[in-house]
Amino acid sequence: MESQDGLNWQKPELADSLFGGYPVTNVVRINDARGTRIQAPWVFHNLTTDDSAKAYAMIYNSVGLRLAYSPDGLIWTPASEEALFNYHSDTHNYVVWNQQLSMWMLYMRPPIFFHEGPGILLLPAPDSCQCADLLDWTVLRTVLYPDELDLPDFDGAHVFPYRGPVHRIDHALKPRGWW
Repeated sequence: MESQDGLNWQKPELADSLFGGYPVTNVVRINDARGTRIQAPWVFHNLTTDDSAKAYAMIYNSVGLRLAYSPDGLIWTPASEEALFNYHSDTHNYVVWNQQLSMWMLYMRPPIFFHEGPGILLLPAPDSCQCADLLDWTVLRTVLYPDELDLPDFDGAHVFPYRGPVHRIDHALKPRGWW
């Protein structure tokens, strides 16, 4: 969908995105030879490149956590045949440019869970993650440690910069029997 003002939306007609035998659709595709579907896409403006073919970046789940680039937000090309992380993070993943640290930060679910519920959020270690290319991430480290008073399932977090610092709104799932 496209909008000039964020209120009124229109579906683009894409002639080069065939789907279901229709000659023109509004299906946005990733030019991925694997042909697998994607989940939980997160699109953001790529602030660290002068390459117009990489003006936008998208992190997404598709047999691992992957990265794609686009010049216009409609036509996408995978950054690599290899996944950034070879496991399926089953929630939205967020990439934020941290101006203060001059690096990209990735927030995602961990591959290992440390308590009954599956949710603990991870990000690259800020003291060693210099990834201007969005490809070479450092080892993940935990940034949220739930305690016995927290809900047992943190499903993810929405992360965004606002007036300087980075803010995080955690997503918690309510288990049956809780309030």
